[in-house]
Amino acid sequence: MLWLLGGFLALNLATYNYYPAVWRDEVWFAEAAVNLVKYGSFTAMNWQLQPHNTFPVVNCPLYPMGLVPWLAVAGTSVLAVRSFNYTLMSAAVFLCWLVSWRFSLVRSPRLRLVMVVVLHLSYGMSYCYRSCRPDILAMVCLLMLALAFQIRRPRLRLACLAGLAAALVWIGLQAALFAWFAGAVVWLVRRRSLLREMVTLSLGMAFGAGSLALLLVGKGVLTPFLAHSISFLGKHYAHTAHPSASGALWTILHRSVSGYMEDFSMLALTLGLAVLLA
Repeated sequence: MLWLLGGFLALNLATYNYYPAVWRDEVWFAEAAVNLVKYGSFTAMNWQLQPHNTFPVVNCPLYPMGLVPWLAVAGTSVLAVRSFNYTLMSAAVFLCWLVSWRFSLVRSPRLRLVMVVVLHLSYGMSYCYRSCRPDILAMVCLLMLALAFQIRRPRLRLACLAGLAAALVWIGLQAALFAWFAGAVVWLVRRRSLLREMVTLSLGMAFGAGSLALLLVGKGVLTPFLAHSISFLGKHYAHTAHPSASGALWTILHRSVSGYMEDFSMLALTLGLAVLLA
C-alpha cells in the first residue's frame, strides 16, 4: 500500500503540468496564499463576487490558509501549488484504506489495494486532487472524523469530534452538512446510541460557523460571503424571485444530481456501490 501511494505521488509530481490545464478555480483558491507569501497580504483580487484587495470569500478559508505555510517553503510555482493537493491525496487514500480495514468495510487485503488504485484513477477524483481545490482537504477531515468514532476514551472522542466538525465548516459548508447527514443516517440505520456524538457534532459545527462568521465580520466580507453561499439555493440576484424552502431544496438536488451525472466515472462508481451494498 505504501509503495502504491509513493508511486502515485511520484507520478503526480512528474506529470503536474500535463493535466489539467491551470483553470480559474486554482487561481481563486491559491491567489490569497500566493499574495501573502510574495507581498504580505492575504487578499483576493480575481474573485469577481467580492471587493478587490479583501479577505478571500470564494469559499471557506481554511484551505487557502493551509496553503500559506506550504507555499512559504515550496515556493509559488504551479508545482508547488499542486503538490499540496498531491500530498493531501496520499493522506486521504491512506485514511480510506485505514477506514475500510478498521470498520471491516473491505475485508480482503488485495481488494483494499485495488481501492487505493481506483481512488487515484477515477476521473472525478483525479480532476479535484490534481487541481488546487479544497475537496481533498475536506475528504481528509471527513475520514479523520469517521476514525474519531472509534476512539475508546469518551472525552477524547467527543473532543476530536467537536474539533473536526468545527474544522469542516472552515473547509466547506457542504462538507460539514454531508458529515452531519451521514452521522444522522448511521444513527438511524445502525440504531446505536450515538446521541452524544450527534449533539457534539452539531455543537462543533455551530461553533465553527459562529467563529467563521465573526472572522468574516471582522474582515468586512460577511455580506459577499453570504450572497455567494445563498446563490446555491437558486437566488442569484436581488431582483430574482425568492424560492420557497421546497423550491430551494429542489434546486440544490437538481443541480447536484445533474452535476454528478455529467462525470462518467460517477456512473460506474454508483453502479459499483449499489452492487457492493447489495
